[in-house]
Amino acid sequence: MKASFKNNNQIAIILCTYNGAQYLSEQLESIIKQTFSNWTLYIRDDGSTDNTIEIIHNYLLLDNRIIFCEKLEKHIGPQKGFIGMLECVESELYMFCDQDDVWLPTKIQLSVDVYNDIYVKNPCKPIVVHTDVAVVDENLAVLESSHWLSCRLNPDELKNYNYLAICCYTQGNTMLFNNEAKKISFPYSGEFMHDWWISTRVIKSKGIIKSIYIPTLLYRQHSKNNVGAKKLYSFKYLKSRLLNLKETRDSINKTRIQAEEFCNTFGMDDNYLIYLYSQLSNVSKFRRISFYIKNKIWKSGLVRNLGLIIYG
Repeated sequence: MKASFKNNNQIAIILCTYNGAQYLSEQLESIIKQTFSNWTLYIRDDGSTDNTIEIIHNYLLLDNRIIFCEKLEKHIGPQKGFIGMLECVESELYMFCDQDDVWLPTKIQLSVDVYNDIYVKNPCKPIVVHTDVAVVDENLAVLESSHWLSCRLNPDELKNYNYLAICCYTQGNTMLFNNEAKKISFPYSGEFMHDWWISTRVIKSKGIIKSIYIPTLLYRQHSKNNVGAKKLYSFKYLKSRLLNLKETRDSINKTRIQAEEFCNTFGMDDNYLIYLYSQLSNVSKFRRISFYIKNKIWKSGLVRNLGLIIYG
């Protein structure tokens, strides 16, 4: 029998931790100091061996809106950890939270305000609101004031369902979404990252994804987290991506596995284009490039598209 948590506040914030003691306190402090206060923070730990658990217990004493779900399964990884917690918690709205970020004080309020404006006209639709982030170093010095601008990402491309099959910019740590979005996200495919999966399901269900072009958190880039704002147009990045054949191919193949899993879960009746994309590994390079051109399925940025053409 699965655990169940009924949230009495408006927003359920879901935080998964693993050996995050170095930065966890800063993240928790930033949540407590939010201008919007109607939230509950649910924490799931994946088997930490540092003093993460001690820090969590200290904060349980400081704020009764923090709940530690201590008895849940361990060693399952972040994507299953987040989606598992989401399945267990009942709430009106949900947010995901990483252990090493710092939320800016109005993060929740800004997202809620935008959500409310959308909800008034679309009360029954699945809705996701997501934002830009500022990328910082280990000491919170700003590296890039806008992740989207520095990487030349275009969140409006999320409205293209076919595009979502290969790329997604809705970072989980920036998302706010409603219960309707949660409902359509199950059953969950273990092949997709949790944020990508939810976004794909929302667009598939003719829901709404709203991009806020304002950074709402400090996304920390450090030795254990190098997924941040890479200079997509720098010579160094271009050289590393074009020379690292295995990494580039693995990245592209993962999106095809995700696409195939999506079709296996929801059928191919109106997902045929995504199914064709999932099978591109079995055809010639000429046919793959023709498929990308004909169906306008491209990644954002010159370097990524070069990788798609050369290795995809």
